Amino acid sequence: RNSRHASSPLSAPGPWSPSSWNLRLSFGFDRSARLAPSPVPLTVTSDSLPAASQDDVVALRGAMRLDVGEGSSFVNERGEVGVRFAPGGGWRVEMPREGEGPAAKMGFWMDLEEALRRNDVRVDAGRLYFFGPCWREGEVEPGRRRMGAIAAEAEEAQRCVDEQLSHEGGDRRLDGNDIGETLGGYVDMAVLVGRRDEARRKQREAEKFYPRKEDALLLGHWPGNTETLAVGRGTIYCKKKKGLFFEELCELGTWELRPELSNSVMQ
Repeated sequence: RNSRHASSPLSAPGPWSPSSWNLRLSFGFDRSARLAPSPVPLTVTSDSLPAASQDDVVALRGAMRLDVGEGSSFVNERGEVGVRFAPGGGWRVEMPREGEGPAAKMGFWMDLEEALRRNDVRVDAGRLYFFGPCWREGEVEPGRRRMGAIAAEAEEAQRCVDEQLSHEGGDRRLDGNDIGETLGGYVDMAVLVGRRDEARRKQREAEKFYPRKEDALLLGHWPGNTETLAVGRGTIYCKKKKGLFFEELCELGTWELRPELSNSVMQ
């Protein structure tokens, strides 16, 4: 077996062995109008790409080969439609420098050969970029505990705001019966709202580095690592022209990676 939940034992394959993962795509951000194909099979290798095949959006150098399989499809008004990617892509994982948090930054690219369309969601053919966090085995549970504490602080800050605004036991100064008292109530309320907004900001920032408790993470072998990795949900991007001479990355949706439960590359 090549994957597991964080609590079960696993004997690791050779650190440079390839591994098989399934890529789940979700294009669009409206829950009622998403384009979510069946998983795309990937084989992650430790083979270095030549300089001419590197992509500086993901890495200036050092990207490895990613083999993209077939078989993904989705259903639109025309019926079942296949999703065609070029067979080769590239990937790189950047481990964090000390003090930047336990999450590593995973990036990879794949080339979509035909445009996809379902209802109002359209994805043009071309290069797609994928960025997201990943964690080594020993960082998953400590990271979840840290993330849980930060989320609890945000929940407590929201509870204080709700309590202050409650019609039953809230701050009666906010009723407006006395101008001076009302102004004092507004000042106190502004302080609570500021604390809540800051707690939410810290939570959003922490989610870039720590796994959330509700994330169903599976650990799997990733070439170049002696520890298994858990990959968090990431964001899909494409390049769009900005003016005459510039390009920018635009968000298209989200992605998740799951290791194959049975993998023939195990040693």
